[in-house]
This record gives sequence, C-alpha cells and structure tokens, in this order.
Amino acid sequence: AATQRTVLNEYCVTCHNQSLKSGGLAFDNADLAHIDQNAELWEKVVRKLRAGLMPPPGRPRPDPARYDALTVWLENELDHNAAARLNPGATGIHRLNRTEYTRA
Repeated sequence: AATQRTVLNEYCVTCHNQSLKSGGLAFDNADLAHIDQNAELWEKVVRKLRAGLMPPPGRPRPDPARYDALTVWLENELDHNAAARLNPGATGIHRLNRTEYTRA
C-alpha cells in the first residue's frame, strides 16, 4: 500500500484533499489498509481510473505502468474483501410444482 499511497499523494491529493474535497473526495487521510470500509467509494474511483478520467486533462499523470498498478491493486483489494464477505441475499420461497404439490 506504500506505493499506492505515493501515487495518490503525488497525483490525486492536490485536488482531493480535506480543504478542497473535489468531487466530495479526500484522499490525504484515506486508509488504504481498510478500503473495504468504503468499498462503494473505491469502486467509483476504479471506474474513473479505468475510464481514464482521472487525473483530468491538464493535470500531471503517472506513467502507464504506475497508473495500471494502482488500478489493478485497488481492484484486487476490493475483490479480495468482497470474496471474504459474500452476501448471497435472501432465500426465496420455493414454489411447488404439480408433482410436489400432489405428494405433499
């Protein structure tokens, strides 16, 4: 996470900090060790990164290898945390078919 913190500090915190909060985001105090605590936010960040929208045009960008490394790391962390907390949803009511109904 140290490499990712460096990339965020270098390219993201300029706009996404506690004083500016561009887009309602502040990465200067973001806890990268526990991104699962705010997974929806980090999913949005990954979508913006995958679309190439961040950093915006005119702002310095990391080289493609660092950019991809950050994006892949975020995706892997989110996937790993989601796999650890599976939520299959509610169990639906089983409808009986004709044969099951007559035998019940």
